[in-house]
Amino acid sequence: MGHRIKDEHCRQQRLNKCCQKKKRRNRKTRKNREPSKYCELKRGIKALSETQGLPFQHLLSGELIQQTLDGLGYAYRKRMYCPFITLWVFLSQMISNDKSCEAAVMRAIYDQACEGKRPCSPNTSPYCDARQRLPEQLFWQLARSMGMEVARSALNKWLWKKRHVFLIDGSTITMSDTEANQKEYPQHSNQAEGLGFPTARIAVLFSLATGAAANSQIGPVKGKGTGENELFRQMFDTLQRGDVVLGDCLYDSYRDIAELQRRGVDVVFGMKQSRHADFRTGEKLGFNDHIVTWKRPDFDASRMDRETWERLPKTIKMRELMISVRIRGEVRVIRVVTTLLDASVYSSTDILDLFRQRWNVELDIRCLKTVMGMEHLVCKSPSMVRKEFQTYLLAYNLIRVRMVQAAALHNKKPRDLSFNATKIVMSIWLPLIARAPSKKMRDRLERLMLDVIASRCVNKRPERSEPRKRKRRPDAKYPYLTEHRHQEHKRLAA
Repeated sequence: MGHRIKDEHCRQQRLNKCCQKKKRRNRKTRKNREPSKYCELKRGIKALSETQGLPFQHLLSGELIQQTLDGLGYAYRKRMYCPFITLWVFLSQMISNDKSCEAAVMRAIYDQACEGKRPCSPNTSPYCDARQRLPEQLFWQLARSMGMEVARSALNKWLWKKRHVFLIDGSTITMSDTEANQKEYPQHSNQAEGLGFPTARIAVLFSLATGAAANSQIGPVKGKGTGENELFRQMFDTLQRGDVVLGDCLYDSYRDIAELQRRGVDVVFGMKQSRHADFRTGEKLGFNDHIVTWKRPDFDASRMDRETWERLPKTIKMRELMISVRIRGEVRVIRVVTTLLDASVYSSTDILDLFRQRWNVELDIRCLKTVMGMEHLVCKSPSMVRKEFQTYLLAYNLIRVRMVQAAALHNKKPRDLSFNATKIVMSIWLPLIARAPSKKMRDRLERLMLDVIASRCVNKRPERSEPRKRKRRPDAKYPYLTEHRHQEHKRLAA
């Protein structure tokens, strides 16, 4: 028995020596070997993804941001405001009532304090510099990819006849009155110098099923090639064969319809007032419903160049419809043009019912401009204005993600849920979910949040008619500025 114990003791000593040699060898190798860039990046993204307190970090992952940065060839140094933190803090400004940079930095400091880290400086300059360092294409690609992902992920029961329908419309937004903004986005010509704000025209392509912003463009309000139609043409590549575009009479253009038809995209547009429709001619499909042949318009150098005009087909077949409806006690005539020619599949009732849903695009733009506060952008340079605009769209699409999840979970349509209520619920619940002690608790809180979102449906108000008048008068304490501010300063100094 004694010699067995001795042999076992010797064996254990040999094993310990071997283990110690192996540890020393591995320690030397680890010192000499530089850590791979991929491992450092993976650890950094993991640490940033676990950061608590900043909104949208679970929806907009660090991996997606890093992939976009890699595609753009953008390199960055290790800083407090890295691209991930900067983008998440920028998004927090979009859904907050206080959109100042001071409030954004305070949210970052609060986030660090909750994690037990040393808080950064309350100075806003590092954060503003970090936003300027980020490339514009990062914001454009993230907003577009997120919007397209939400739009294409719509369930079949949400689609119109199993086809994706996209709404197109435009609007205008103002921005800070700086010399750089005035130069690129000049104010309206009716306003005197120093009394107006730089104004930009925007065009946004929304999904009818989910409400997500699939693509967008921004440009000045005056100058050749700055209209909504030109901005819409820059988004043609977003559409796929089999899609349907829904718009008002502004988009009733031979050039655009012919190009979309060539791409396999159908359209349902309102008919221009100047277009004459004689329902006694053409191939009759029903009452006030026929197929006619449109001829290519004569060449006009102010509209397009000769090469573009020659590429247009000489004729296209279009379907024209008309119906009289009573809206708020008044009889209105709705005229529609479309490339959906098969009346056995797309009846006149189906097309007119679809055209009535065009009003959803007005509600989507209202959600962007009024609910989220995009009516006036606060950035001082044109580049930052475009970044701010795309960040608004990215935050808007991330809110739509939660609405789609809640609708799919509770067998509802995303359009039936309230966008404003979802924004309020997310601003309250996201910090709570981010600080959940475990994944199980986080999943439970997310499920409860989706339940609350699904319970906030839009009220149905048929035949509602309200006077468009205000009861509360604006404060008349201060008069409007009627002269340049410099002249007012001189008058006060005198």
